[in-house]
Amino acid sequence: MAARARRRGAGGTGPVGEPASRAPGAITRILAAPGPAAGAAPRGPRPAAACRGPAQRLKSVSHIAQTNIQLYEQLRLSGYDDAAVVAAARAYALAQPLFSARFRGSGRPFLCHLVGTASVLARDGASIEEVTAGLLHAAYDAGLFGYDMHRTVSPRKRAAVREAVGEAGEALVAAYTALPWTGSTLERLAASAARSPEERSVLRLRLANELDDLADGGLRYTGREKASLVDDASHRAKLVTLAQQVDMPHLAADLEAALASHGDRV
Repeated sequence: MAARARRRGAGGTGPVGEPASRAPGAITRILAAPGPAAGAAPRGPRPAAACRGPAQRLKSVSHIAQTNIQLYEQLRLSGYDDAAVVAAARAYALAQPLFSARFRGSGRPFLCHLVGTASVLARDGASIEEVTAGLLHAAYDAGLFGYDMHRTVSPRKRAAVREAVGEAGEALVAAYTALPWTGSTLERLAASAARSPEERSVLRLRLANELDDLADGGLRYTGREKASLVDDASHRAKLVTLAQQVDMPHLAADLEAALASHGDRV
């Protein structure tokens, strides 16, 4: 019995010499930070007047689904037909094994982010091809295909995604992956509102991805590389401009609010 306990580690649940659980990324640094001085009372939230900028600005962000069931219900209640709900379920069925062991830098399950991105698109009545592409937008960059663990686009991967979301949906996922998301890209896109329908759809996916990342404050608990784009005020302004050009009023309003809230914290 003692030997078994030693094999499990000091906590009885983790590997030898390791804690039972590990907090990823910035969470580890937060937990490792010095605590309050001995005898000090826990500090509650600051009064609203002491906060920089409008307090609780993110409360203006409308509900964004985080589970597949929430997304299906959102689609149904928003007027999408049964075939659209089935299409979303088919896309989720592929996303589930690809991302079941994947997490965002904050520790948030990747599947929640994929559902959230699709939900943002659905709130503005996006096509079902855009919604299902939202569910798989990171498949080529971060999905764990059992037969190919490289972060690349391959014919076999494309065939799997195409089977799940159709030709149009897969083309959006591939185009999303091919579009570099940098400050120079934002500058180029913001310089002109003229773009093809596919370019507009890909931009919608990119902006929905940004909103879902921002909406719950998760970028505060991830690496600075991920947050660096929206840390820059000029980049935030360009994202707002782009959101106003894609005919998605909920996305535009909520992204502007979320970016402003993020700016208050930078």
